[in-house]
Parts: sequence; structure tokens; C-alpha cells
Amino acid sequence: MRNPQYQIQMKKITIFFATVNIAFFCSNSNNAFAQGNAETQSNFKKMRRTEFTKLNGGIQEGYRINYNSEKTNIEGSLARELDKVHSLLQLTASVGTTTNLSQLFTQDVLPTFSVGITHHYLFQKASTWFYDNTFSRNYSAIKNGPSNPSAISTKNNPIDPTEATVFEYKNELRNKINKESNITASTPLYTYKKFTWLSTNIKYNNSKYQFYDNKRLFNNQLYEPIYDAWTAKISISNYRYWNKSDVNWVRRIHWRPNFIYFTAGLQYGLNNNIQQLKKTTVTDILSSTVSGTSTRQTTKSTNSYTGDYNEFHSLTPSFDLLISPIQSCAVNIFGDYNFIKENSIQNFGSIATGIYFYSGESQSKINIGVYHKWTRNNNDDTWVREIGLRTSIPITPL
Repeated sequence: MRNPQYQIQMKKITIFFATVNIAFFCSNSNNAFAQGNAETQSNFKKMRRTEFTKLNGGIQEGYRINYNSEKTNIEGSLARELDKVHSLLQLTASVGTTTNLSQLFTQDVLPTFSVGITHHYLFQKASTWFYDNTFSRNYSAIKNGPSNPSAISTKNNPIDPTEATVFEYKNELRNKINKESNITASTPLYTYKKFTWLSTNIKYNNSKYQFYDNKRLFNNQLYEPIYDAWTAKISISNYRYWNKSDVNWVRRIHWRPNFIYFTAGLQYGLNNNIQQLKKTTVTDILSSTVSGTSTRQTTKSTNSYTGDYNEFHSLTPSFDLLISPIQSCAVNIFGDYNFIKENSIQNFGSIATGIYFYSGESQSKINIGVYHKWTRNNNDDTWVREIGLRTSIPITPL
């Protein structure tokens, strides 16, 4: 009979895939989302240079701080656009520690660092921006009209009374037009954007972990294995964005998310089972004699992993889903599964869910997520839980 916790996790995975299917079914038809024409080739290049670079994190994104129970690190990136092939070349590096956050400023810090290079290729035919083709003729009425511009028609043919309204303009759009001089009647009012791209990555990792094994000789019960590995990964990503700040959607389904992001990847290389292992606190008591009469005792506590640490070559499919039901907040689900080549080690996987908070302002750097992660431990048929902060989500929302 299967473990009840295992059955619960399988139900969570089933619900996740049902959510993905529903989300992408609802977002499959571009005509249901936006009115007007798609971007031309010249505008495609312009949009790719600005928004695609921001989406994947270029040099302007600076650094990110990541924390979970396994490690804490600071990650930075540098990107260069390759105009002729519609792509982005990105170099990333990180430095940090595999100790707990409380030990960051002590002498017990164990180092970890990584460096990687990623090539993002944007598919032009699968990356489309739609805009309102009635905006130019409605521009003057929006700018000079009443404080509530939603009464202005957004029909393709406003003479036809039977034609359904696509959306209604918001008062925020009128204020934006009067405030920003660069918005003219010829400026496209984007309503829906879709990005699809392929990413290939090569990464080097070097980390040192601390372990405790009471079966060893006393002086060797605390030991520090080094994880030194190369990995290669390929992934396909899709990002969809709806403009809800300038217009109210009224066509067919009124509600739309702020954005949906989904990526599926496949990685191969040297891996380890650190996610399956649990941490314990080891306390050492040191005694010393002062002036030959009194005894002084001090204690030292160390957080160390327990269990059998293994390294193995694995083929690891993974996924990452972000759905933003409202602006500045998104539901995040991600996971992976390791198909291990070594026969002595069983396959295992993990799944996580959380909430991600972000800011739509370009000058703001507030992007943070909190998550709860479950990883299957094959040794004792249990699930290892982990709570962490996630600021290195693969995209920066538009």
C-alpha cells in the first residue's frame, strides 16, 4: 500500500497539470485577447531589444539574493543582444554559502559558487504583440474628452451597432497621454504580448557541504564533501502578458490574468541528493581549567546534513509555472525529477508551490517569492520539506 503522503503529492501534481492545460487552453486564441494587427518585422526587433532583454534579465537587472535551507548566494548577470539571430547571450555568476542564514557571518561559512552561459533564441513567428487599431482615431477623444473615457467606442466599425465592444479605455490611459509627451496618435497601444523562446545553458557548480556521521571516528564525524560539477540544459519557454492598466477587457471572458509564464527544461550532468537529506544540529561542549581551580565550559553548535551523500549522473526534466491573477502577485509552482543512471541509486523528484510578489515599476527591484518544497526521500519513504525565499525566478515580469 502506498504512503498517504505520496498519494497527496500525486494529487498535487495532477492538479498542477490540469491548471496548466486550462490556462493555456484559455489563452490559445490571439483573437480572443486583442484587437488589431500584429507587429511588423522592424517593431519585432525593437521590442526584442527592450522587453525580451528585461524579461530574461540583462545587465540592468543587477544582482539577486537567493535563500533556502540549502544555501544562500548572490547572483549577477550580464547580457548581450545578438541582432541578426534574434537572440540574447547571457553570462551569470553567483557566490555564496551552503550554511544556514544564521551562520553567514561566522567562521563556519562553507563556500559555493557557480558560473554559466546561456543562449536565448526568440522565435519570431511564435512571438507576437497585438495593439488596438482604433487607438489612433480615438486618441483625440481620449486626450481631450471627459474623465471617464470608457464610453469611447473600441469597435472596429463603430457605425455597426451589432458589433461587440472589445474593451473600454481606462482613465489611467487618459492621464498617461496628458502626462507623457511621447505618446501620440501613432504610438501603438499594445493590448497583448506573447514571447516564445528556446534556451541552452552550460553551467559549472562548486559547493562544499557539512555532514555529520556518528558511525565514524570521533575526530572525523564532521566532514565536508565538495560538489564539483558541470551540467548542460535545454528549455522552451512561453510568456503571455495582457495590458490591464490601460483598458478594461469586456470581450468574451472579462477576466484575464496579468501574465502567464511556463517553461519546461531537460538537464544532464553530475547531480547530488542534497535535497533528499535532512539537517541536524550538532553541539560540542568544550571544557577548560582556569587557574587550576575552576572549570569553564563553552558550547559550539553546527548545522550539518545527515544520511548518505551521493553524487550521480542524471537526466532531469523540470518545469516552472507562474500565473499572476492580479498585478504584483503571482502563484508559483515548480518541480523536477531525476532519472539516475547509477543502478544503486533510485530516481527521485521534488515539487514546490509558493507566492511571488513583484513590482511593475521599472525602477523598482522588489521581486521576492516564498515557497514550500517537498522532495521524495527514497531511503525511508518520506518527504523532505524545505521553506525558502526565491528571487531568482527565471523571468522579470513586464
